[in-house]
Amino acid sequence: MPFSRHWIMHIEAMRRIKNKLCKIARKGVDPVAYCGFSCNHCFLSEWCGSCRTKHNVCSFATCAEDRICPNVRCCKEKDLDGCYECDELENCNKGFYIPSNDGANAAKGQALYIRKYGKKEFLKVHDRLHEKYDFQKTQEVLGQDYKEGLRILEESYME
Repeated sequence: MPFSRHWIMHIEAMRRIKNKLCKIARKGVDPVAYCGFSCNHCFLSEWCGSCRTKHNVCSFATCAEDRICPNVRCCKEKDLDGCYECDELENCNKGFYIPSNDGANAAKGQALYIRKYGKKEFLKVHDRLHEKYDFQKTQEVLGQDYKEGLRILEESYME
């Protein structure tokens, strides 16, 4: 039995409330995730408060027993701002970087870009990518090879 119009209106209202709460949770929070993704452009942004807050709904956090993404835990244990500061990044298979994750290499490419150019430039180039391409997940543009993803980001930086 389909939902009545009344219930659909309630669901939409709750979605808007959740979206506002997530924006409030992220206010003043670094918009670059530990793994190298941009919270500003994440397809989960309407539902996630960022992995830098306790309101995280990243798939790797929600699957973890303690609800902490393995990348977040590792960075905190090593006292790193993000995976982009780690010497083991290129060979890392933790959390978001597990080989079976279709976004792993896009995240690595972005983290390597941050390491090379900084977070401020990364956010600018990510904005440019969204102006140039219509996509929800970064891997749709950066592909499945982190070196190729880094090259695409660098080319976008030069534009």
